[in-house]
Amino acid sequence: FGPRASDVADEVVATVGAIAGTREPDEVAAVLAADPAKGAELARDLAEIAAREETARMQAVLADVQHARATHRMHWMPAVVTAVLLALFGAVMWVVLVGAIPADNQRLADQLIGGLYTLVTTAVAYWVGTSRGAVEMRQTLQDRAGPFAGGPGR
Repeated sequence: FGPRASDVADEVVATVGAIAGTREPDEVAAVLAADPAKGAELARDLAEIAAREETARMQAVLADVQHARATHRMHWMPAVVTAVLLALFGAVMWVVLVGAIPADNQRLADQLIGGLYTLVTTAVAYWVGTSRGAVEMRQTLQDRAGPFAGGPGR
């Protein structure tokens, strides 16, 4: 149970002691063996403790995810990456069109231009294509559906 492990352990020990009338492991085992109803009661109470702690853990995870989504809703990083890629692509194209590329470097220049072209078209497609629209649509649907939208793992 993470940082609450000590508190949970204390609660478990107190619960066992309250039901069995003792905290000594051998005596607890004897009491539970002699009285199955106490064993069932202990199992129920321990399950409630585990469920409560798991619920608290999941709420903390959900709060963390919601905070991250709210913080990074329109983060500046995609815009900066796109601007850098466009500037770099423009600079490389200017060098290729204006400057003379040595014959030994022609293949490298072709690969560089091809790689940059792919990155630039992907970045531009994010802003004007369906990728950005899909991100915005998913965020809108999640905002409307509440914190448990999107199924497991979200």
